[in-house]
Amino acid sequence: MDFERIFWLDDYPIFLPWLQRGLHPGFSELMQRTTLAFDTNEGAEIVADQEFDLYVLDADVPDVSGPDKNWLGRFVADLVEGQRVEIRDYVGHPGSGCDDFVAFYFDHLKGKIPEGAKVVVCSVAQAAQSSAYSVGLPFYVKGVGRKHGIERNVWHDIRKRFFSGPVRDAFADGHLGEDFYTRIVDAGEDGVKAWEKGDLDDLVHKYLL
Repeated sequence: MDFERIFWLDDYPIFLPWLQRGLHPGFSELMQRTTLAFDTNEGAEIVADQEFDLYVLDADVPDVSGPDKNWLGRFVADLVEGQRVEIRDYVGHPGSGCDDFVAFYFDHLKGKIPEGAKVVVCSVAQAAQSSAYSVGLPFYVKGVGRKHGIERNVWHDIRKRFFSGPVRDAFADGHLGEDFYTRIVDAGEDGVKAWEKGDLDDLVHKYLL
């Protein structure tokens, strides 16, 4: 399947300059088929109105970006125009959340997106690794060469039964099944090894090119 229509939810897309440099001159084309959302409220409106082939979710995204998210739009527009800029050149940070992708996935995507569409998590947050595994979503760490240790981190959390609040909420709401804890622990390290994961370079080559 070609992932021609991409939805990307991220409140602080620090990775975009890396994509610009690595995909030049294909970066502009990628951004033309990508719809960005900078908070979960905006994202919910977009996915309710449009269908996509690929949904990329940052882990920690606030409900509302704050009083001024215009700097994010300027940052993206300047990159598309070919300027060599970094996110630190702009003022502001919209806020933060905590594994908000879990609630967003179950509230707005699970069972509601086109058949064959793919949902992946792309985040720098280590805690999001085991959360993504717990809810059955692939995980790609932002940055290149940072995927080593993901399996170890996730298995440590699973073995110790360290689950984030959003994952526990999803279980309480019936999204994960009554046998969730037994099933995920019994899958063991083999389950973690078989799970789809990687870094930003892997994400690019698997889904974006």
